[in-house]
Amino acid sequence: MAVLLGTHALQPPKCFDSLKCSETSETSPVRSSTRLVDLFDDQLALVKTVRNTDWLDLIRKLNGGNVFRTSVSLPPPGAVKMRLFGEQRTNCAGLVWDRSQVDLSEAYIWPSGYMAKTEFNLTHKGELVNGRSSALVTIERLVECNRRGLTTNAETGELQEVADGATMNFNEINWPCGGARGLV
Repeated sequence: MAVLLGTHALQPPKCFDSLKCSETSETSPVRSSTRLVDLFDDQLALVKTVRNTDWLDLIRKLNGGNVFRTSVSLPPPGAVKMRLFGEQRTNCAGLVWDRSQVDLSEAYIWPSGYMAKTEFNLTHKGELVNGRSSALVTIERLVECNRRGLTTNAETGELQEVADGATMNFNEINWPCGGARGLV
């Protein structure tokens, strides 16, 4: 299982380049790391930052056998130049799911910069309230926005390019998680 450390803006680590070039067996740690790098490069890695105090509850939910809604982000290609949800001092690590292994057919998806605030705008029945459905996008649109470096303008709601050298805000995918399936 992959665990990400920190919630600061994702930057290209130097070790990833050497991992991509390594010849390894299917079961080696380096091979697993290469798979993770490939998932990030191909925008197939869904990232969930976890508040330090919420790990036990999340693990119970993952092992409980019941479906529960949770939010993740889809970083841009290479997983660089995007701020993840949370603060480093309170969310020091997270989990990664392989997007191709999870069912997003009932997911709510918002582009970078849109503050969906699902903790307040999603009912216990999984219904959106307070106009949050107006900004939903498809997964294909989110992938394209990530590829082109587009974020939502907080004042106008329009998509705009992220300035050179700037970091885009997290996007949000809220989906019914059925457990550990797809965890990397």
